[in-house]
Parts: sequence; structure tokens; C-alpha cells
Amino acid sequence: LGFKIREQSSAYLELLVPTAKNDVTRAADVVEEIIRIYGPNRIPMPGAIRVPANLPVYFSSDRIRQSVAECFSAIGLSEAMNNSLTQDRYASIIGGEGAVKVLNPLSSELGIMRTSLVFGLVESLRFNINRKASSVGLFEFGKTYLKRGETNTIKETDRLGIVLAGSINPENWQSTTRESSFYSLKRVLSLLGEKLGLRLELKKVDSEISVFEQEFQVIRGNKVVGVCGPLDRSFLKGMDVDSMVYFAELNWSDLERMVGSVKTQFTEISKFPEVRRDLALLLDKGVAYIDLEKAAFQAERKLLKAVNVFDVYEGKNLPEGKKSYALSFILQDKETTLTDAIIEKVMAKLMETFKSQFGAELR
Repeated sequence: LGFKIREQSSAYLELLVPTAKNDVTRAADVVEEIIRIYGPNRIPMPGAIRVPANLPVYFSSDRIRQSVAECFSAIGLSEAMNNSLTQDRYASIIGGEGAVKVLNPLSSELGIMRTSLVFGLVESLRFNINRKASSVGLFEFGKTYLKRGETNTIKETDRLGIVLAGSINPENWQSTTRESSFYSLKRVLSLLGEKLGLRLELKKVDSEISVFEQEFQVIRGNKVVGVCGPLDRSFLKGMDVDSMVYFAELNWSDLERMVGSVKTQFTEISKFPEVRRDLALLLDKGVAYIDLEKAAFQAERKLLKAVNVFDVYEGKNLPEGKKSYALSFILQDKETTLTDAIIEKVMAKLMETFKSQFGAELR
């Protein structure tokens, strides 16, 4: 094969590799060269080969980002890559005195470093809408820049931005076209949370950022990791966009740290069947589904596996200021089959919780 043995012992060979074999850089490559000539059919094979089922798991920022990008692409979103330089006038909307100005800008449209991803994403969305795109969904990984305090040090933050506008399903003969809504954005955030293994919750707050018509904080645990909501119509008018737009911006650096600390847990599938029970509740309009879900799991921690709202009704035949929620509850015991008596007891406990905390009534 052209190799020269420089030194050898019972434990190793030190070889001088021919210059023509520049792909031979390790011991496995030498073995491959030998087997290629000697013949793989002459190598005795064991009766069984055992390999571990688990693979080494390691945290990689690039792998996590690529996984999220693939997930978003699968649901119809496109990735955007916008310039970090943006217009001077945007500083008065977000950032103010904290905006990082370019010392020698080429133009007023490239005068500051972006303080939020919203400006570039809305500009990209406008570009597509002006070219007759009926449905636009974009996401972007990028940095934002702000000066900190009196030191004027610049803080760079990795962020993830998401923007939706237009229809959420293509026109066809089987179904009517539906426009994007806040719930479309909420669905994307839910998928993001599932992909990262994080439970993301939304909490409505008084708008502190002037670009939002209604602002919601994205919360994981006790930490705010982002904001989302429908964009303000006057802001969109200033950006020359007529349609409703829904936007979310998350602190990607915080999410990455959280993903690195999450441990995957595996649970054996129960041998015993699930049971579904439904409740139709009459509630005040101000009661949110997320509050009902939290209260249900606090009331029944052992047997309650899932809660879902499958119908919401407001209007005719309901008292003023009221709405109707139809909720489904999945119950399961890992150790035995549930009896009717146990199921009724759990449902009575849940109904009592809804009645005492929210003034709910059965319809």
C-alpha cells in the first residue's frame, strides 16, 4: 500500500503516509485501506452486534436554531434576513436615546442600528403585499442594539421575530379563506414552545411599546421572554401597510439558555384507558381560558391529563356580559381503570372550582 513503518510495538504502529494518500489522516483510514485490498469478505463477523440505543446528546445553538427554522418553514413561514441598519425615524418609536447612531451614515435610511426586528419585518411584509402576496408569514433571527446607561456601552441581544398578515389558508373549493388573527400568532408561539420543550404563556399588559394595539407578554415560568400582539393601525399606516399585522419578538438568548437547562423525561404509556368528559360553562366575558385551565390542574393534579376548549359562544340567548365555553377534560389513572364514581367525583370538584373562582354556571 506504500506505507512505511517508522516504529512499531505490540500496541501500535507509527506509519509514514504516502503523499498520494492525502485522505488518510487517522487510524480508521489505514484500516480502510487494508480492508479494501485484503477483502471485507475475509474479515470474520461476530454472531451479534450490540450498540447502545441512546445517542450522545449535546447542546448546540446552531442545531436549536436550525430545528426551529425547519419547524416554521413546515407551517408555511419564510425566513427573512434584514439589514441591521435602519431609518433614523424609527428611533423615536422604539429605543429613543438608547438607539445606536452610525457616525458616518450613507443615508437617513441607514442611520441607526435597529432597536427591534419589527421595522425590517414589516418592511419585508409590505414589499410582498405590494406584489400581490395574499398571505405573508415571516420569521427572522437577528440582533438588536441599544446603549446602556451613562457608560454608553452597546448591548447586542439575539432575538427572534415573527410577523403574520393576510390569509392563513389557500383558497379552495372545500373551505373558505380565513384571515390571520391573534390566535394564528398564538399557534405559532405554541409550536415554538413545543419544539423547544418550553411552556410559553401569554399575559395581557398595558402597552408599553407604541407599535402594539394590544400587547401581550410571553412568559416562561416567572421570566418575560418576549412580547406579541396585533400592531397598532397608526404605526402600520406610517409604514404604508393597510392590512392587520400580528407580530411577536422574543429574546432568543434567554430561550437558548432555558433550552440548555431542560431535561427530557420519558414516561411509560399507561395500560389503562383515558376518559373524556365535557362541561358547558356560562361565564363572565372577562374570564380567560388560560385561567380556567390553570384552576383545573390546581384542583386535580393526579387524574387530569388535558383540558381543551372546543366551542365559544357569545350573543343571542345569553345574558348581557356573559359567554359560553365548552370544555373537554381528559382523565386517566396509571394504576387502574377509572370508575364512574371516581369520574363524577373529579368532575364535581372541577365544577365547584369554576363556580367558586369564576362564578361559572352549567348551561
